[in-house]
Amino acid sequence: MTPPTKEQIDKLPKWAATWIASLTRANEAARRALDDFENKNADGPFRVTKLISDSPVAGPTFRTIAVKGHSMDVIHEGVQLEVILLPKKITIQWGAGEGRITGKANFVPVAFQRADIELTSSNP
Repeated sequence: MTPPTKEQIDKLPKWAATWIASLTRANEAARRALDDFENKNADGPFRVTKLISDSPVAGPTFRTIAVKGHSMDVIHEGVQLEVILLPKKITIQWGAGEGRITGKANFVPVAFQRADIELTSSNP
């Protein structure tokens, strides 16, 4: 979507032009705040990639955000994977659950240095 030109905005009623200017300032402030947040966490050990629509004139873009911490949980379709950073190693544990591991899940190697984690049929 192309933003309106100055000439188009000048033809609008004053209240509409003021409203557009206010929305534009709020959008720019939100984008600056997001950039500041991402830059403050740029040295975190975890990375999350998201598809974000943050521009009124361009399509969505992939943005990678660094997250600080020593452990992270990934929860997807009833399977939980916990990644824990320890000195000189990364520990992972997995199972069924959402918030805490309460059941079993299978770790299934599928290719060189790649595996799937699947719920077992014995979980409720």
